[in-house]
Amino acid sequence: MSYAKKTMFSSAWGVGLGLVNQLCSLIVFVILSRYLSVQEFGLVALCFLVTEMLVSLSNFGINQLLIQRPYWSDRFASSCFKLVIFVSLIFSLLMIFVAAPLAEQFFLEGSFSLLSLLSLVPLISSISNVSVAKLLRKFDNRTVTLVNSVSTISSSILTLVLVYLDFGVISVVFGRLFQSALATCTFQFVSPFIPNYKYRKLHRKKILAFGIPVFGQVFLTFISSRVVNFVSLFMLGSTAFAFVSVAQRAIRLATEVTVTPLNGVLLQSFSRVKHDASLEATYIRVVKIASFIIYPMFVGLSTLSTEVIYILFGDKWLESANLLSILCYTVVVSLPIWFLPTILVARAQTRTVLKLNIIGSCIAILSTAIGAFYSMEGLVYAALLASIITIPIKIKLIEKHVQMRYIKVILSCAPSLIASLMMAISITHLDLAAFFELNVHFELITKVGIGFLLYIVFSFLVFRKNTI
Repeated sequence: MSYAKKTMFSSAWGVGLGLVNQLCSLIVFVILSRYLSVQEFGLVALCFLVTEMLVSLSNFGINQLLIQRPYWSDRFASSCFKLVIFVSLIFSLLMIFVAAPLAEQFFLEGSFSLLSLLSLVPLISSISNVSVAKLLRKFDNRTVTLVNSVSTISSSILTLVLVYLDFGVISVVFGRLFQSALATCTFQFVSPFIPNYKYRKLHRKKILAFGIPVFGQVFLTFISSRVVNFVSLFMLGSTAFAFVSVAQRAIRLATEVTVTPLNGVLLQSFSRVKHDASLEATYIRVVKIASFIIYPMFVGLSTLSTEVIYILFGDKWLESANLLSILCYTVVVSLPIWFLPTILVARAQTRTVLKLNIIGSCIAILSTAIGAFYSMEGLVYAALLASIITIPIKIKLIEKHVQMRYIKVILSCAPSLIASLMMAISITHLDLAAFFELNVHFELITKVGIGFLLYIVFSFLVFRKNTI
């Protein structure tokens, strides 16, 4: 099978089963948002924010390193396995002895016990990192997504049962631990990897040379993607943090169903494209297809943010609706350059990726900190402004390594964006109450259906050639 077909099928599995994962997570998230108070919900959001960051960091770029290598070596993989276990152990200890006491002392009471239990998650997850990399290297995204789906669904059921048995916030912790343990055991079963070789100092230099920049990249990417969460927590308090977390959760649902699976599959494909001319054509096609799917989703979500927040989370979270409406456009403006760092990783230019993330994170932190002095809305408007400012800066750095007509890349998204905005304007002026008596649930469904049809009509009428 060609790499194009492998990429297509891998993306389809990633998107399809990623949707299942996100829907399960969303159901748990929605129930918790209704069941818990704003303060308790903020506590859960803080604990999972810290845990998610440490799980991402503990991988240390091992997946990317093993995927982009020209051949598989059990000896080298054994060294990677032992190093990632060591790094994960360090992060688990930091979570117990540093993050948990600080969170308890300065932010939210009760976070110490939750974070201490969740400290096991990075260590458990690290055991299967090499096995997952081996599967992804063979384009076996189907197995990876199936395992993740089964573990997510199982942990969601366990969490909901414990919630209804009145275990409170601790039920979420038990569910997360169960998810990590089940996924790790299953990966070790379907793709068994046993480190049969000793850790070699010869490999350490290669791993560190690749891993340290990726580690910095992952850390800064996480910070920049969650900067509004962190700034709201430090500057506006736990209540504002909870409202921002609800808005961010809706954004993450959409990105992890669409952008994240595609980004993961493209690493394998970009690693095998050697010529810049072919790379430009491939990248533009990827961006065109991504914008055709993603732009109407985010523009529509921004337009219907009030209805979405009210139906999913209830009226006590309506303050999150305006935040969600603004945050949707941070994805819209970033999409043309979203996948460029993946090309740099595929070409082992991890130091350049690190520079990109340093610049992006510094601009995002500075702008959102200034915006937070005004209000929560000022905070998210500043995040949107930071996304716009960083685009020309990132392009300037990337063009030293990847020769591409970036104006053409940006313009390739224009038809989908214009059609999406035309759809949004039409929905905004659509007064269904003048014709039908619908409750808010049916009104939302009707607007989504009409918006979809309008988007297809505008795409074919105004941008027929591009759409076809």
